[in-house]
Amino acid sequence: MKKIIYILFVIGLISCNDFLDEEPVSFLSSDQFYQTEDDAIAATNAVYQPLATNGYYGQQFFVQVELKTEYSLGRGSHQPSGVYNLDQTNISRIAGIWQLAYLSINRANAVMERIPLMESVNDDLKSRLVAEAKFVRALNYYNLVRLWGAIPLQEEEVSEIVDFSFPRMPEDDIYALILEDLIAAEQGLKLRSEQMTPTDLFRATKGAAQTLLADVYLNRGMYSEAMQKAGEVIASGEYSLEQDIYEVYDVENDTHSEDVFSIKFARTSGFGSSMAIYTHNANAGYSSSGYRTILGNTQSFLSDWDETDLRRNLNLYSTPEDSAFLTASEPILYKKYIDSESQGAHGNDFPVFRYPDALYIYAEADIRANGSLSAEGLEYINMVHRRAYGKTVDIADPETDFPSGLSADEYLDIIFLERAKEFLLEDKHWFDMLRYNKVEELLNESGFTYSNTLLLWPIPQEEIDNNEAISQDDQNPGY
Repeated sequence: MKKIIYILFVIGLISCNDFLDEEPVSFLSSDQFYQTEDDAIAATNAVYQPLATNGYYGQQFFVQVELKTEYSLGRGSHQPSGVYNLDQTNISRIAGIWQLAYLSINRANAVMERIPLMESVNDDLKSRLVAEAKFVRALNYYNLVRLWGAIPLQEEEVSEIVDFSFPRMPEDDIYALILEDLIAAEQGLKLRSEQMTPTDLFRATKGAAQTLLADVYLNRGMYSEAMQKAGEVIASGEYSLEQDIYEVYDVENDTHSEDVFSIKFARTSGFGSSMAIYTHNANAGYSSSGYRTILGNTQSFLSDWDETDLRRNLNLYSTPEDSAFLTASEPILYKKYIDSESQGAHGNDFPVFRYPDALYIYAEADIRANGSLSAEGLEYINMVHRRAYGKTVDIADPETDFPSGLSADEYLDIIFLERAKEFLLEDKHWFDMLRYNKVEELLNESGFTYSNTLLLWPIPQEEIDNNEAISQDDQNPGY
């Protein structure tokens, strides 16, 4: 039965709408709430809840980050985002992501402050729940700092909207907290095999903390650390590549062997995602309805994608039946997230980290740390590539394997493109463009006009109006 477990997000809590309306002044800030073990678990579940909303991973974060890439265009009211010309509607949507991220952060801060003081909770559970809160706080800050730059740093629970004064802090300060949180989370979290009961699939694990830590290290230029941490994920034996890539995205699967951390959704009102609706044609039968909000850009690698690569058919309308829904104005439609049985709420999970993340991070960090790609790193990228062409992942295949002996730059280019294909519509490519310093090059090649303004999103006006430490002078350039 598909995903009844996510009701746990709000066990012991009031409704999500009331939750959002009442934060930060809520019963979660009340000493009367933190009494029992169930209270502690419910408070920790609430840290995850904002992530699993349409304002965040279920819709707007997915859409807005993907529209920053060179391969996607927006349609309808999202069209301005797709051409880097944000209007007020999309600025408001982006502000919603900010608000939900800080809502989750505030709840995480409450958990970190209050659960350690609870005498009714055993030390092992306390340690795990606090570690989960640290992981989610780090993930939120990682999203915020990469999209807004210098941001307010809140490390304590805000229970009343008085003296709300948090200045924008340098990015280095934000990353210092992210690393501190993740190092602590890694120590407090359990392995997937130790924790993954059917009701715990949405929770962070040690492998999730290690993978996020490896990703942060990679993007901060700490390549030896990134390589080591990704190597620990690989060596743990907790994850493996699915031989059939369609298993990864099958909406009927609650999890799979390469699921490191994902935002879980269900076909239940208030718990569904909108990725399928926002990518499909309503008449194609892949979702309950379809807005075709995100379209593929013909002036990108999508037009040159090898038709024998199974990921092409997974991601794009590419069968003879699909061609009926492609037009001159919409020549490329996305197909990855399918839920044909949905009656409204879609059960597609959002994959934040998969096992290929660890494999690619290891290989890229190996090159950047050592100036060349080791045989081990080459095998890791070849494993993913073999799967893409229907070959057994752990058996060398001369037809599909990338050769040894290439230069560091050639391997980096291979990894960049392979990541784009493997993680299409998973909010990875924009950050890859930044790390590779390819934003200007790819946007110019793909029909856009580059400007430094598009690198960061605007600080929400509501934040400027209500935060005493931030004024209009602190706004990001161009807004």
